[in-house]
Amino acid sequence: MGFFDKAFKFAKDAGTVVSNSIAEKASEISAKMAEYEPKSDDELFRIVHSGSGFFSNSGTEKGIAYKLLIERGYSQEEIKERTS
Repeated sequence: MGFFDKAFKFAKDAGTVVSNSIAEKASEISAKMAEYEPKSDDELFRIVHSGSGFFSNSGTEKGIAYKLLIERGYSQEEIKERTS
């Protein structure tokens, strides 16, 4: 097997890994969106403003809550100002 064959196989395998990782993350986000959609605005505000400690929500969870609040008509300023 020549150099370019090995390089192509490596790139193909790396692309497969990246593709699978993206699909897993998209699935995780979809599941979390479905979980968060029925939550009240107050619950979403608590998620967005949870701290950065060990028991706080992840960045993905905060982003989903933030997106849902925007979709519900809150402005970025309202979300930043309101703590819960």
